[in-house]
Amino acid sequence: SWGRGSGHYFSQAPDSNTDCAEDGRLLKTTEDIHREEQRLRKKLREIEALERRQEAGEKLEPNQLKKLSTKPGILQELAAYDVAEQDAQVQAQLPNEEEVSPAAAPRDKGKGKGK
Repeated sequence: SWGRGSGHYFSQAPDSNTDCAEDGRLLKTTEDIHREEQRLRKKLREIEALERRQEAGEKLEPNQLKKLSTKPGILQELAAYDVAEQDAQVQAQLPNEEEVSPAAAPRDKGKGKGK
């Protein structure tokens, strides 16, 4: 029953608990983002190890040289994760608008003076 039709695993609808963006892309959870960041950091460590080997005079294979060429893109992706993480930390430190009491909210001193 792996042929065409409703029994085929590719024809099944996605889980109802999966969040989707309006355009159908899956939204990443914090765990997914952390996992992706760790994956990129591992690639960067591997590239740095290859760079050290190359600096020591070792001749690298073509696939290793290709991996070295991916360093700028990996650094750019990691920088984006770092910026997003810093933004999240700042947002977490800011009080929500509902949490600000009216007494603590800034007042417009120009209103009500009847000039």
